[in-house]
Amino acid sequence: ALVVHENADRVLMEKNRFWDNGRAASVGSGSNCCLGSVVFRRNLIFSSTTQGGGVGAGLRVGPARAFEAYHNTVDNTPAYAFKLGDDGRVDRAVLINNIVRSAGRAIEVYAPNIPNITSDRNLFWNAPLPSGWQHDRTSIFKDPMFVDNPRANDYYTRRGSPARNVALHEPRFVDAAHYNYCHTGPDIGFLESCT
Repeated sequence: ALVVHENADRVLMEKNRFWDNGRAASVGSGSNCCLGSVVFRRNLIFSSTTQGGGVGAGLRVGPARAFEAYHNTVDNTPAYAFKLGDDGRVDRAVLINNIVRSAGRAIEVYAPNIPNITSDRNLFWNAPLPSGWQHDRTSIFKDPMFVDNPRANDYYTRRGSPARNVALHEPRFVDAAHYNYCHTGPDIGFLESCT
């Protein structure tokens, strides 16, 4: 659905909804060279498809100087939610405050191409992490408790969801200048659930 490459820098992908795509976004390309910094924030990816040769995936990144993913929700991606470094080096990668549910793999990392990764305060459910993964020290491994028919209801969460009020709260993670949260703290995932 979305392709970013050819030396782009200071790229912000924000508040998008991707669905029924073979892959929601491909960021960076070894053959078309490198990216500078890329931020992928408050996006929703769901129901990726393998029809017509689609990968059934969320987002792949590489090469890039820096890639940061904050407050995204990824659901029902048969292949993977995030793939880092498959086509080149990503000097710094950050994955914080994301929900990944029902993915073939939550994260794929080509370790030699990812020298510096921070991944924390994410919520994973039915989405395996790489063998030996040690980056998510405060992440949650529980059902996010989406509302009924989440596809038609923006993947808000129900009361009692483990995603509510527990996201890391720093301005760069939640864009505090443009974003208000309800209750006692920001929620993990795409949108704040206030009811």
